[in-house]
Amino acid sequence: MSIQGFVTKLNPRAASLQFGVGGVPEVDWRDYCGAWAALTPFQQDYAELIFRDSTSQHVRLRVLNWLANQVKDECLRIGLKPRQKSLISMCLALAKIALHQVEHRKGACPGCKGLGVVKGRSIPSNTCRSCNGAGQGSYTLVERLQIGGLTGIDPSGYAKRWEPIERMLLAELYQTEAVCGAKFGEV
Repeated sequence: MSIQGFVTKLNPRAASLQFGVGGVPEVDWRDYCGAWAALTPFQQDYAELIFRDSTSQHVRLRVLNWLANQVKDECLRIGLKPRQKSLISMCLALAKIALHQVEHRKGACPGCKGLGVVKGRSIPSNTCRSCNGAGQGSYTLVERLQIGGLTGIDPSGYAKRWEPIERMLLAELYQTEAVCGAKFGEV
């Protein structure tokens, strides 16, 4: 998507394009300010990272830090402490795992061929069990532990203690993506 189209879809007050040399509209600072004002700082960073394919490491680090703070707050709220790593390194590892799953999605689920439902089954719920109806393949537990640099962690202990927090982060990312995508007209 072009910068002009991005700002036009995002701007709640509509674009006020100034025509430049040759009659080509130029996006000015008012358009950018109006566009970003409708989003939270996290949504702004996430939108830039996902929708504009930002290669800026600063934006990616801000998103990772925000996610790690969400994990830290949740761990402190429920009293969960890591056994082998510090809380900060565990929070950052979970943030990396969640963000990687969103940035580098796997292809279609082999069980349902990307549909999310299994055809021809005679049970009441025909939702695919492999992908839980998402239609995409998912990373295995071992792959996710490698992404986060948690290879020394027991997979069963991770699944029991930390996977619910990872799912919470993924839900937050998908919800933010839906909000930003609806605003940009990309959903």
